[in-house]
Amino acid sequence: MAVNLLIWGQSRQYGFGTKFSGDYSSIDSYVETILAAVESGELLAPSEFHGPVRFKGAADLKTMAKEGVEYIELRVLDLDPTSQIGIRTGPLRFICLLAGYFIMNTALAPKEVPGVMKRADEMNETVALEDPTKPSTFTTTAKAFIRHLRIFVNELQAGPECLEIIDDLEYKVDHPKTTLSGQLVERMKDGSLVDYALHQARKHQDGAMLALRPFRGFEENGGRLSADELASQLFGGTWKTEEA
Repeated sequence: MAVNLLIWGQSRQYGFGTKFSGDYSSIDSYVETILAAVESGELLAPSEFHGPVRFKGAADLKTMAKEGVEYIELRVLDLDPTSQIGIRTGPLRFICLLAGYFIMNTALAPKEVPGVMKRADEMNETVALEDPTKPSTFTTTAKAFIRHLRIFVNELQAGPECLEIIDDLEYKVDHPKTTLSGQLVERMKDGSLVDYALHQARKHQDGAMLALRPFRGFEENGGRLSADELASQLFGGTWKTEEA
């Protein structure tokens, strides 16, 4: 059961965070709801809001309500132990495809958003606690949405990369044992993934140490590095921040 959380997101019953739900009807509603929760003591601070998406901008939420959102923080992904860097390009491309799909389609009316979000939370909870080796309760729903995505990609002629992502997603829906959760179940030993996790950690560490310029910055600097210092040590000074 816990393994399934690695691919489908956290269960509100067992996962990290509070049971508080944000309001995504508008930026004003988002800000007002979080500030009200802080004032009532439901949240200790705005940073304690652990929704699947967080609006980011000014440090002060009231200022963000006036100046707008600079970017969004997506919190629906967990670390992928099969990848040396913790995430594969496929999920990232899928998120970009998903974002493009919703941007290009008609937005929900503000009054519809709370109901849709409530239903999404309920579906997430159900899927997060399912047996990862068996078809999901929402297999039919997932395949219907995949068909819409395929039409969207073909209409825009977005390219073979997008179609490959959709094909891979559809295959995983039809063959749940090929999902990350399904694969990890096979790695469990006495109900635990500790042995597998240690094996992967050692393999990734050994691979990292074969680099011609292994990164040792956190050891040598006590874990304190600025963004520019980190970039310089990782990329040899060939990468610059936007400010630079």
